Parts: sequence; C-alpha cells; structure tokens
Amino acid sequence: MGRTWRWVPAVALALVLAACTNSGSGTRVGAGVTGSGPVATAVLRTIRHVWVIGNQEFCAAHLLSIRPLPGDLARASTTPAFSLIVPNLCNDGHDSPCVTGAPGGLAQANRFLSQWVPKIMDAPAYQDGGLIVITFDEGSDTAACCGETSGLSPDHPNVPEPGKNGPGGGRVGAVLLSPLIRPGTVSTVDYNHYSLLRTVEDIFGLPHLGDAAMPQVRSFGSDVFG
Repeated sequence: MGRTWRWVPAVALALVLAACTNSGSGTRVGAGVTGSGPVATAVLRTIRHVWVIGNQEFCAAHLLSIRPLPGDLARASTTPAFSLIVPNLCNDGHDSPCVTGAPGGLAQANRFLSQWVPKIMDAPAYQDGGLIVITFDEGSDTAACCGETSGLSPDHPNVPEPGKNGPGGGRVGAVLLSPLIRPGTVSTVDYNHYSLLRTVEDIFGLPHLGDAAMPQVRSFGSDVFG
C-alpha cells in the first residue's frame, strides 16, 4: 500500500530485537535502559507472528525503540503513517510501585504521556490531520459490548474467549486527539478495540481483519469526528 508503520515499544532496541528472534512463549525480558521496568511476555506476543519473527530485516526496520521518534517527527516525510507505541509495565500504569522504585500506577502513566504527547502534537504530520489514540488493553472484568461473544463462528473468527475469561476485557476509556476532532467532544456510543482496528483500517483503505469485520462492529463515527 506504500504506507509506513512502526511498532514502538518504550524500551531499548536490543530488547525488541531479542523479542523478534525469540519465539518462546515463556520468555520474560529484563529491565530496559529507560529504567522503567520489564517488558511483559504478553506485550511481546504482539509481535510474535511468524511473518514478523521469521524476518530479522523486517523486524529491524519496523520494530524500534522509542528513542528515534523525535527525529522521525521533525518532518512529515519521515513520520510513519502509523505508529503503535506500547509503554512498558511501569509507564503503562500496570505496576505500582515499579521495580525501579518509581511510584507506577496512573501517576507514572501520566508522566509518560506528558513527556511524549506534546512532542507528537508539535509534529507537522500530526498538525496536518493526524490522530492520537490513548487507551488501555483491558479493564478489571470481562464486560463486553458491540456483539462480542465467546466461541468461534463465521462472524466471530478471532479466539474462543477474546477477553481474559470471556467475550470482553472490561470497560476501558479512550482519549482521541486530532485537529479533526472538536475540542471537548464526548461520545457515549459503545465501541471496543475492534472498532478502533476497523477505524484504522478505514483510514488506510484496508480490508477489515478478524472481529473488526463483524457486521455489528462499527467504526468511530460522527459522534467522534463530527
């Protein structure tokens, strides 16, 4: 499609490349040079697809440390069209306290966002119709919405239990920032992570994958981008 993308974990590049070449399911990587705690195996599974871990050149080109990001953001021509930034267990608010002694929790997540979100918002690419989505991967229960069900079917081709122990991963919030979103916008429409995936696919003109293709899953609508 001619689009550029990067998976940007907030840890050292060496750890990311180790994840690329290590396909074991029980590996746990140690603390990164950022001093922000370990990288969870669950997070590393995000990139443990055969077409990723089997191609070291592909890994090196697309799975990067967060360190080069400011340079990439300096010009629209060097900014990837899509970046997924995954903080480690300290900066994502998971650990409290962190293994480094930092307080962790939401206070630590806020520090991470306060450091990086302004840099992204200052970037020419963001100011030219960019979008930042800040969300969590799971809540504290198995609540679901938007037609999520347990079990496999033609309309539900993902996994038997998409949530931790059921159809959903609980209720989480999301903050969207964009020059195309009116400040102060609040949506009460039910969306899930497949809605986010479907929205990204729509933006880039891509087919809908897995559960994002379910007829009951909707992309973000005029309640968001109105």
